[in-house]
Amino acid sequence: MKKILLFVAAAVAAVSVQAQSVQFMYKGEVLQDGAVVEVTEFDEKAGEMPWHVEFKNNTGTDVEVVMSYESYENKYADLMGMGFGDGLSLCTWQCVAGETATAPAFYVDAEGNPDCGAFHTSFMIMSNQESFGGYQDAYIKADYMLVNKANEDDLTYVTVIFDYAKYVAAVNKAGVNNNMNVYQRGANLVCNYAFDAVADRNLVVTNIVGARVASVALDGNNGEVAIERLPKGVYVYTLVEGGRNVKSQKVVIR
Repeated sequence: MKKILLFVAAAVAAVSVQAQSVQFMYKGEVLQDGAVVEVTEFDEKAGEMPWHVEFKNNTGTDVEVVMSYESYENKYADLMGMGFGDGLSLCTWQCVAGETATAPAFYVDAEGNPDCGAFHTSFMIMSNQESFGGYQDAYIKADYMLVNKANEDDLTYVTVIFDYAKYVAAVNKAGVNNNMNVYQRGANLVCNYAFDAVADRNLVVTNIVGARVASVALDGNNGEVAIERLPKGVYVYTLVEGGRNVKSQKVVIR
């Protein structure tokens, strides 16, 4: 009897692993089914939270998938600032409104690359982008599902949360306003920084689909560091303090 139970448990485990032919990846790490991602990045200039995600294909062949959000809730969120009001844009090669909730089907090849480019989602705060109009408690929460079109039981989902109040609190605590400047100098990406106090800080650079390309320590409370010879393209740099992302911004290497 014990052997039978062990066999059944092993079979269930094998099915659960096999059922996820394609998985979400965020910043180079695979997200397990049911994972909760708390995004703390916010683009102050654009007034929006972007979430860029990659995929891991576990099959060795192309898989046609459909992306959707099963449920979401938001406060003071707006679809791309265009007044749709449902708070989310779901984008592959095209963006769809919150009431649509499902992006067009696309393929993820054996290497994990979608044929439509990067998948992302974002929301904008419905307020003046300078002062945010007092909308300090804006938030959004969504459950994303990735389904294999050939088998509806082959799916995985994650929950993504962005809380603007937590972002503001983290930024204020770290004192990152106007004291960190990241820019291109020749072929290098340079970061000048000056903080009120010493802390465990790193500058993490990812490409547009969220894969980490560099990470450097920001030693002491002021100084300058350089990341050499990044290829031309669009990147996102993130200030990480004590393991928490406190500020992110896009930068273009030309």
